[in-house]
Amino acid sequence: MLLHTLLLELEQQFSKRKQLPAHFCVQMDKGPENSNRVTIAMMAVLVARCVFKSILITFSSNGHSHNDQDGVFSVVFGYLIDQSILTPQQLIDLINLSLSSNNSEGPHCHYVDMVVDFERFLDGCVVDFTRYSCFLYHVL
Repeated sequence: MLLHTLLLELEQQFSKRKQLPAHFCVQMDKGPENSNRVTIAMMAVLVARCVFKSILITFSSNGHSHNDQDGVFSVVFGYLIDQSILTPQQLIDLINLSLSSNNSEGPHCHYVDMVVDFERFLDGCVVDFTRYSCFLYHVL
């Protein structure tokens, strides 16, 4: 889900701006979905295919991984608390409305009805990175 969401957001940003930054920074918590070999491999593919010159991946320290997200959820919760929500699309619309008042470039909500199987897509191309605490993949 992380990779699907990330690629969807990159596609939308490219549609708006007609370019992506040369260097991309991603901050994640240390959850298994974020630090697994498929996620790291897909980031390497984005560099290898020259979507970005480099990608910097940082992981929040233990106990501090939800600071930014907690603020967003607080805004959304405060907006939704008195709403009557009957459909998933109504929930998405209300979440986006609650977030749009703060920042038009900020987080937003999408309905996801299917997700690409990135593990299968990258099957045979993924190296086991679990031995390494950090690495740098860079194309000059």
